Amino acid sequence: MAYKKKLTSEEFVKTIIDKELEIVNADIRYDDIIKLPKEEQEKLKWWSKYSFKTFEQFEEWKEFFYEKFYDWQPKSISKEMMKKEFSWINLMWGLKYDFPYEIIEFFKDPCFKKAYDFYKSHVPEYDINKSQINFTKSILNLYDKKLKKSFVSDFDDFYDKEKDNIDAYFKNINQYENDQLKEPVVLLILYALRKREPKTIELWPFSNDLLKEFLKIMNISTDALT
Repeated sequence: MAYKKKLTSEEFVKTIIDKELEIVNADIRYDDIIKLPKEEQEKLKWWSKYSFKTFEQFEEWKEFFYEKFYDWQPKSISKEMMKKEFSWINLMWGLKYDFPYEIIEFFKDPCFKKAYDFYKSHVPEYDINKSQINFTKSILNLYDKKLKKSFVSDFDDFYDKEKDNIDAYFKNINQYENDQLKEPVVLLILYALRKREPKTIELWPFSNDLLKEFLKIMNISTDALT
């Protein structure tokens, strides 16, 4: 039996555009836009007039896209292809971002997502939109795929073994003056230190004082720096 779409391509695009405009509380919808003459549509530039204020708004729209995707395409289409379709839709009709674009890239890394989910469960007030972008990017680039993959698969065991140290870190988190000590990737640094990953010390891109703070959290002697 031939696949019968629940939504035509035009209906799908209308649904997706209406949803993003709804999320950002825009005072216009797809039908309002297409009624305008081409010149007025270009002048309006609705895709840049309205914007996703936060990463969470963008994520809500992306998840809605995934939810509706198989009303438009058959389920035989892979999830990877669905993600590519979203990237194309976002490029063509997505709103601009008022948050750092790098955050979207961070969440494509399973290592960051693992760290973020655990961190957020302990620090619910953490706001990703105000994160230390350059610090996070530098730490994610410091480690290779092998270590980051093992972080994802081994983190639960790592936490069980280091529960006292990590729980103490979260308990004292508001006492740290340096905001770089209050980012999800701190968990990756702590994991790498315990695994004695040499890059942490040999290629550390920040001050030794900051690195000493991480060593103290894990109760590792700072003699490792000399």
